[in-house]
Order: sequence, then structure tokens, then C-alpha cells
Amino acid sequence: MDYKDKFNILVQGPLGNASLEKLDYYSTLGNVVLSYWNDREIPEKYQGKAWIEVGTSSPNIEALIQSGKLQDYWRGTNFYYALNSMYRGLQHCDKPFVVKVRSDEGYSDLSPLMDSLLEHPEKVFCGNIFHKNSYPGGFHMGDHLFACKTEDLKAACKLAMSMYEPPNPPEVILAKSLLTVKNQKVTVEAYHEIINAIDINEMGDYTAQWVHGHVTFNSIQGVGNLFKLSNFE
Repeated sequence: MDYKDKFNILVQGPLGNASLEKLDYYSTLGNVVLSYWNDREIPEKYQGKAWIEVGTSSPNIEALIQSGKLQDYWRGTNFYYALNSMYRGLQHCDKPFVVKVRSDEGYSDLSPLMDSLLEHPEKVFCGNIFHKNSYPGGFHMGDHLFACKTEDLKAACKLAMSMYEPPNPPEVILAKSLLTVKNQKVTVEAYHEIINAIDINEMGDYTAQWVHGHVTFNSIQGVGNLFKLSNFE
């Protein structure tokens, strides 16, 4: 299927080899937007390719807190960085749908997400890494890899930046923001109806990260550390 008139691929976060190595594949699916902190240069072999680079300086969280623009609880979380770089990248996404991929991960087959979204365009489809059905209170979507309407994600990023407050995890805030901008009741029932998980083991060769657990999941035949839902359920 030709996805190019329907999708942007948004690669977001600090530059990593796992995503850089998949850029050529991603560019066959749609215009790629690479939104990253410019503390690392894009390797020469990837420069000048058919994707949009949105390098930007990392926001100074401490300065924003001291100036009163952010609350104290933003200190010590990288959620603002993620929302900020997602939102900046989304300004360059010009297609109705977007697949957001973390920059330290890479997947060789995004079609399960994209085909599912085209069939059910009002839903959100995410990879099942960190998608926790058993999380107390629900709403814990997988935010490493997901696909949805571009305009919904733009609005959700802005909303999430205004409504974040600990101890709610970022995944919960993002899920609730997406439900809100879709004019859904923020209930567990609506969450399970609108936000659906897809097994990343269906997405070809992949590298996925559990940074805080110091674990890399991958599908390298024979030596791979395959992701299992039991890792997080």
C-alpha cells in the first residue's frame, strides 16, 4: 500500500543509531520529520536525504521554573522535553496521520500500525511496550511508538503540557489528553475503546528500549532479547 499521501513519520528525541538506520525505510512510507536536540550532529551519510530535520536546543527546564513559566514538578522529568520536541516536529507534519517513533528505537515494518489506523481513523494504535492494562486506574498507553491523527496529537501535546502533574506518569497524561481532544469521556471504557495496542513483535526487525531498566529488546534471530508482554503487565 502507498502511505505517502496519508502519513508522516515523526522520529523524536535525542539522535540514536537505531532510528537513523531505519530512516531510509521510513522515507518509503511518507515524509520523515526528525525532531531532535542539536547536541549531536546527524552523521554525514544521513545528511541531505529526503527528510525534514528539526534540530533545536534542549529547553532549560530550571530556567523556565525559576521564571515561573513551569511548575516545580517539571524538574526531574523528561516529559517536557518529549512533548516539546514532539510538538515542534508536528509543525512540519503535513499529512492527516502521523506515526511517532522514539529516536532510540527502530522498526522495519510499521504497516500493522498504519493499516490499523487507516481502517479505524478515530482510534490510536500504539506498540505494546509500556502499554499496561493492569496499571492502577488504567490509561497507561504505550508512548514509545504510536499512530493517530496529526491534528489530534498536536492538540494533545499542548494540552498535556498544561495538565501534567505528578504522580501521574507521562503515558497516562498523554492518553487522557488524546481522549480529551477527541471529545471522549476520560473513562477506562473509552480508553480501551479508542487506544489499542499492537504487539511490536509483528513489526519486523526492531530495537526497543527500556532505558530505566537498562534493557534493550531486539529481534535479531538467535541472539535477540524479544519483548514479551509479561515484561510490563
